[in-house]
Amino acid sequence: MLKNGYFLGVVAVIENDQHQVLITRRAVGKSDGGHWECPGGMVKFHESSLDAVQRELKEELGILVNSETCLSVRIVFHQSRKISLFHVRFNGSIYELVLQSEEVTEACWASVNEIDELMRTGQFIACSVLTSDLLKEILS
Repeated sequence: MLKNGYFLGVVAVIENDQHQVLITRRAVGKSDGGHWECPGGMVKFHESSLDAVQRELKEELGILVNSETCLSVRIVFHQSRKISLFHVRFNGSIYELVLQSEEVTEACWASVNEIDELMRTGQFIACSVLTSDLLKEILS
């Protein structure tokens, strides 16, 4: 990070036709390991936010998305982070995912209420830019 600058990141809210959100459990060796989150990561130098979210989803989950199914919805500032949030439509099965074991140990579809419960019980990453209300707004 540059002095007085920001880390640039992306987060994907991946929704299926049942209005469930794909969440992933971080690998134990990572910071916040074992906690649930919406997938994402950091933007590399000379990479657009769209390129970054496409790369992260391909690397971590084996999901290929394009600009028609991956819509930028908001930029959020959180601590020293500038995060681009994307709403992604995906109707594939959990069994189609190819998890990158160094990053992700598990993935599942969850309702907004289930994610809210994970947030309340400390099982969803505390530093996440997502709140229950923001998640509902993205999905509406």
